[in-house]
Amino acid sequence: MKGLSQYRSEFPITNNFCFLNNAAISAPPLRVAKAVSDLMLQFGNEGFVRYPEWMKTVDRTRSLFARLINADPSEVCFTANTSEALSIVAGGISWKRGDKIIVPVPDFPSNVYPWVNLERTGVEICFVRKNEGRFGLSDITAVLRPGTKLIAVSSTDFTTGFRCDLEELGDFCRRNAILLCVD
Repeated sequence: MKGLSQYRSEFPITNNFCFLNNAAISAPPLRVAKAVSDLMLQFGNEGFVRYPEWMKTVDRTRSLFARLINADPSEVCFTANTSEALSIVAGGISWKRGDKIIVPVPDFPSNVYPWVNLERTGVEICFVRKNEGRFGLSDITAVLRPGTKLIAVSSTDFTTGFRCDLEELGDFCRRNAILLCVD
């Protein structure tokens, strides 16, 4: 296993800062910054000549990520960011008037607004008020109503670092045929 100093050397920001907030935007490892820079230079010099090669890299990356999360590559979708992904999920579900969504709040805006936007279609949003950034399954079940179709949570609260018990919540959702969307 590599030593901590080898990992830290990938993040020069740690020479001057103790950078702990990786919730939305984080400092990339040097190898990622180099790969992005190399790709942009290649694109600037060659245009779309290497497009087929790039698509093979995308497919290889999709397969590696699928293996990491024990999924099929066809189940992996790349988006520009989590905000876009959550909006795609919210817009891609067949909703009907009276469907309910449970959302713990406050939360990062990208995990609130796509769901709130569905209210205009007759979907009802049930908010769970966090207590000092925390919530548990009992808080979720307290607002659970017939017609609950989805529960949307962040795995880790972006302000407090609280980590949702996804195993417990996932088991609950499976038992009750409720979709679980995790940021």
